[in-house]
Amino acid sequence: MVLDGFSASLRSKLSGPVFFPFVFSAAAVNWKALFLLFVSDGSAQERIILFEANSTPCTLLFLPALSAFALILGLAYLKWGLGLLTAPATQGKRMRDSRTDEAVENSRLNHQVNTAKLRVEIAERNKFAGEITETIENADLKKVTEEALSTNTNNQAPSTKRPSAIDGYTWLQNQTLESLDGAERVAFNDAKPLLIVIYDERAMSNGHIRHAAKYFFEFQETRDLVDSNFVVYLAERTKVHNLLSSLTVSIERPAFILRAFDKRVIDQGRLSGNPDTGLNTVKKWLAMLDN
Repeated sequence: MVLDGFSASLRSKLSGPVFFPFVFSAAAVNWKALFLLFVSDGSAQERIILFEANSTPCTLLFLPALSAFALILGLAYLKWGLGLLTAPATQGKRMRDSRTDEAVENSRLNHQVNTAKLRVEIAERNKFAGEITETIENADLKKVTEEALSTNTNNQAPSTKRPSAIDGYTWLQNQTLESLDGAERVAFNDAKPLLIVIYDERAMSNGHIRHAAKYFFEFQETRDLVDSNFVVYLAERTKVHNLLSSLTVSIERPAFILRAFDKRVIDQGRLSGNPDTGLNTVKKWLAMLDN
């Protein structure tokens, strides 16, 4: 126990801020005396005499202590000065990171609130329909009323089987921004993911963007979800060479890259020409964002 305590105390003293500056200063001031002590020829007594002749108590204690104090003080001021120079950049980065985290959290909370409101609305509508049918005793009249209420509810709620008046490709063209830089700025400012659709204009038949987008975005619910939660950019492959290297699928058929507003890739794949696949894919994206 005694040896352990002594060892710990010795390590503490040797690792302190004064020991090494003092030793360095003493060696620098008395270099000639140390050189003669360890390197010169002669007996040990003669080398000690040479050492004493080239050193004094002042050079062994006072000057090294003064030099060590100046060195420690100078390093402290240097560190303080460097901290003042780098403080604006460090503070700016912290503020940018704070704003980014706040924007992401606000976007996530808004999406959760909208989803909760929709669920409450549907639940209240279903409860209202159940209360009406429970008051009707005639079986035939009750059946007709339930069918009417069901039809009315389906007309009011978003339907996955309700195409819009314009086709999905035209809708996609109307949604897309003019440039990738502009789309990235909007995505960053709104804290929304960026959906990039890449296609090859030379593709034919089912591999053409008109065919894939027409069916992928056919359902109105798919379009509403994309419009509310994402920023869209449609690009021909020749205009986005730098994005092709990040794709893991070929673009013989149109492909998509879904990126967070900080350009982190969330998902990518082919733009399937199928309405159900399109809706399920968009819902999958939203689930990934919630997680």
